[in-house]
Amino acid sequence: MNPYRRNDPSPSRDEPRRSEPDRGPELSAVSAHAHEVQRIVQLVTDGSSVEVLGGRWSGRTQVLGYVRAALADLGFDVLAVSGMGALLPLEAVASVLPPVYRDMTSGDDRSTVAIRDALVEFLAESRSVVVVDDSDLLDETSWGVLVSASNLVGSPVVSSRLRRAGASDKVLATVARSVIQVSLKELRLEALHAVLEERVDGTLSPAVTARIHAESAGIPGLAVVLLDGALAQGQVRRKGDQWTLGPTVWSDDAGDAYESLLHSYTPQVRDAVEMLAVAGTMDLQAAWVLLGDDLVEELEGHRLVRLTSVGTDRRPVVGVHPPGIGDYYLHQPVTARRHRILATAVAALEGASQQLDHVERDRLLARLGSPRPIVHVAEEERRRGAVRSVDVPVVVRMFTESYTHELASARARWEASRDYASAVRYLHLQLSGQNDPEEFERVFVGVVRDDTTDPVDEVRLRHVHSRWLLTLGATVAEAVRPLVDDVPDGFEHAEALDTLTHLLRWENEGLDASFAELLEPRAARTGFDGQVASVVLAACFTMAGRSHDAVRVLDATEPGLRRGEEIGAGVLRGLALYATGRFAEAFELATAQMQQAISTLDRVAFAGYSYLGALAQIALGHLDEAQDTLAVVLGSGIVTEPMAFTPNKAIPVAMAVISTRTGHEAAASGFADHASQVLGTSDALPFASAAWAEAISVAGSGETEVAAGIFAELIDDARARGYVLSADVAQMASLMIHFDPTGAELFRDRAEELGGSLFTAYLDARAAAHDRDPVRVEAAARLLHEHDSGNEALTFFMLASRLFREAGDLDGSARARASARTVGDRLGISARSMAALEEPDFTAREREVIRLVAAGRSNNEIAAELFVGVRTVESHMRNIRRKSGAVGRKEIAGFA
Repeated sequence: MNPYRRNDPSPSRDEPRRSEPDRGPELSAVSAHAHEVQRIVQLVTDGSSVEVLGGRWSGRTQVLGYVRAALADLGFDVLAVSGMGALLPLEAVASVLPPVYRDMTSGDDRSTVAIRDALVEFLAESRSVVVVDDSDLLDETSWGVLVSASNLVGSPVVSSRLRRAGASDKVLATVARSVIQVSLKELRLEALHAVLEERVDGTLSPAVTARIHAESAGIPGLAVVLLDGALAQGQVRRKGDQWTLGPTVWSDDAGDAYESLLHSYTPQVRDAVEMLAVAGTMDLQAAWVLLGDDLVEELEGHRLVRLTSVGTDRRPVVGVHPPGIGDYYLHQPVTARRHRILATAVAALEGASQQLDHVERDRLLARLGSPRPIVHVAEEERRRGAVRSVDVPVVVRMFTESYTHELASARARWEASRDYASAVRYLHLQLSGQNDPEEFERVFVGVVRDDTTDPVDEVRLRHVHSRWLLTLGATVAEAVRPLVDDVPDGFEHAEALDTLTHLLRWENEGLDASFAELLEPRAARTGFDGQVASVVLAACFTMAGRSHDAVRVLDATEPGLRRGEEIGAGVLRGLALYATGRFAEAFELATAQMQQAISTLDRVAFAGYSYLGALAQIALGHLDEAQDTLAVVLGSGIVTEPMAFTPNKAIPVAMAVISTRTGHEAAASGFADHASQVLGTSDALPFASAAWAEAISVAGSGETEVAAGIFAELIDDARARGYVLSADVAQMASLMIHFDPTGAELFRDRAEELGGSLFTAYLDARAAAHDRDPVRVEAAARLLHEHDSGNEALTFFMLASRLFREAGDLDGSARARASARTVGDRLGISARSMAALEEPDFTAREREVIRLVAAGRSNNEIAAELFVGVRTVESHMRNIRRKSGAVGRKEIAGFA
């Protein structure tokens, strides 16, 4: 029985119609496709028909449910038709007509014409709309009757159909007038987090969302099933108030979901998907060899694969979509059909030696010929950089696939040899992700030292042991013991061990003022000890705010660094660029190295350079892009423990800061909680202290002075411990959220040294906004635009326009508004959104909040006066800032 208006039983055609109390599902603020629902309702209200396109599990039916409820609330009579189960011609339409109209088609006159005439009379009687779910499954006769009747009456039609390869014979745009197509897109990480967190009691760890986002590619219905199944089978577990991730999110429900996604495709398509899932992500050329170009394109049309350009040469690679299809097939028993598929693929690869790069060919042959991996069931463009949002799931899958095979191979090599070199390789991999305590203990007990043991490997194993102890929450005194205990007399690299011992203390307790005096002579030496000292010295100089000295040391370092020191040196060189205001150069370096890391699937390098790239993007105001950069690290479970001054904690804190700045408080809270559980990580780096997340969250609620106080404590502690770079970046952030003219003037020279003319432009913009000087605000906005800080430039151009208008300078207001439109075009902001920014359309409740802000009320006082929660007030404040571009409470008060 359809619960919507006009589909209810009526005893007589002449009885007055009544509204049903059942309004359908409530549209939540975090509904997966709230924006699309609002757009569809507006289009129908304006008289247009709408065709909703989406893949399986994209939420098409849910969207139509929300649309039906909203249109019923607006006074529309809704005829809801479903293509599911329409076995008899016209039954889909006849069965949902109200009885009085159904009676018109009874008896011998149940013809197409009779049903169409009854439908026309129904639609013509009032303001009506036809909503058709799964139109591609509707019988031809019902489809023809619906379109014919709606065209005769002029009633809009809202239909949904599955987006897939091949032409559909029920495309609304070909038979109806004024049709707009609306595509349901995959969700970004933070939007998906809000949807998933509504389903748990408490908070959801962002690591859970990141894993599910990677497995589902952001498809909301599929993501919800993955979470529900993981909860039901204990794969996602409660730890305090937070739901945290176990070794996997796989469950039987997940298998059923992927099966339903795949079941309707032809055997040829399913075979192709299975082959790609087992072989893993591959070059497009290899996919052509294995499947043929026609079949690859058919899979792409069905959206069962995704094409992504990666690596230094931007080579096209193909992976199954959503990536969790790979886990689905790996969890299936190996059948004769699987053997047939793999044998066919191997034969195709062996016969394609001239068509494929030999490295790629050998890699695929190894994957296809290797034993089935063990499944742990218990457990755009320049500014976008290496990874776009839509590519995040594919790249995550590449790293997780590679890690599974690398870890198994490294473990096998260690089991066979039990030597230091294989132990170092295996535990480095463990430390970059899995971190299984039993494995660490087993290796440390079982490793065998003999006369052939390379002393460098012994240093590395002792260093790994120390780092691992820190991840367990050990004190610094406990963590340094592997570096100092039982060192053989006359050990060749005792100096390197001593350098690493000092490093552990400097990372966690603070820089000793004499670090340069100790390390400069060591760094001047050749060999391994000198290389270690050089990288550690450069790291200390960087943290101490002496970037030029860091570059001098790196330039003097002898060539031929081992991979670990090479990664550390590269990231430090990028941090030196960042710390001297050369953000574009730092970003280009990071992007190039991230692409290289994707090409070689180097986890630690990718994470280190991702952090560097995100720092540069945040400085330039490219927050979404910074989050895309970091999402792969979190989704892949990569950690960078072997690195000096590792950014393990800084990455989730940066994600929390970005989420707060973009108005996603739930995601921000989850990232902050995740960061608080990271043990043994230095807070010397920018964003490496949880106080960052707290300060930005408080600022987001409007209490900028309190946030500045939190920053002040962070800054004082960092300076006392010698972490000047971290302190300076925090000082700049504090001035941006709570402007202090005196403090800004005192910090100006350091800001210019740290961030060049971009940071002084930020300070000038905040000073001009503080003084409400439109000329200076406009000049600062123009400078920000020149520095590619588009979002900040847009904010200040809009503020300048309003200030000019308030001062009666309409020409100045128009000029600033035109500049804002130019920036908006470059950022891809729609004309409608720009219009909303130019003339903020505040709701009545938002205007109440503005009035109380102008009266000097705090958020708590506003909540008490309006009888709402503080979080509701915070939500109103975010909406006001979004609509108006206002920076602080003083600017918000200006709208009163």
